[in-house]
Amino acid sequence: MLHLALALVGLCLLSVPNLRAATHLNPFAISKSEDPSQIWDHAELDVADGSSIHFADFRGKVLLIDFFFTSCSGICPAQTSRLHQLIKTLDAPTRTNVAFLSISIDPENDSNAKLKEYKKRFTIADDLPWTFARPKMKDLAKIAEYMGAVRRENPLDHRGRVYLFDSKGHYLLSYQTEPTMDSVRIATDIKASIRVGLSQKVNQ
Repeated sequence: MLHLALALVGLCLLSVPNLRAATHLNPFAISKSEDPSQIWDHAELDVADGSSIHFADFRGKVLLIDFFFTSCSGICPAQTSRLHQLIKTLDAPTRTNVAFLSISIDPENDSNAKLKEYKKRFTIADDLPWTFARPKMKDLAKIAEYMGAVRRENPLDHRGRVYLFDSKGHYLLSYQTEPTMDSVRIATDIKASIRVGLSQKVNQ
């Protein structure tokens, strides 16, 4: 069953030029062989501006997800800064078709006001397609643990990685953000994913 699931993941990636399979997902998660988006599509996220969204709301856009918490003094500030530099390098057509989503792994302490202040600390403009949000505690394990982003015994001990999903919500691959982040590679893969998604729309 595991081998079948791995093969299916590989086949999905073949449709997107220049993307390579990621290996960070644990065997249990991969062996479930379901589209990860189906697990949390209806999980509700509270956004810094006070509104609420669901993962399904990002359909139609390539999605780049990272995990952080506002009081983090470790990898989070550098990761956010690198992502900020990355999103600013994307041209207007790319920004129209991509969304960045930063998810707090400390939702009990990261209020909407703290999320807003964190965004302000990094001078992230409101017109950038970047959402800072916090999940419900009951959904945090589904979202973060499934991707291997946090450790079950200590949820605040998280990995310095970002996760790329295509416009249909299918997981593509992940990238390390520590000690460095390959912004050029990520930007290239985002654009490749967008091209594939747009071509599929045309051919439907």
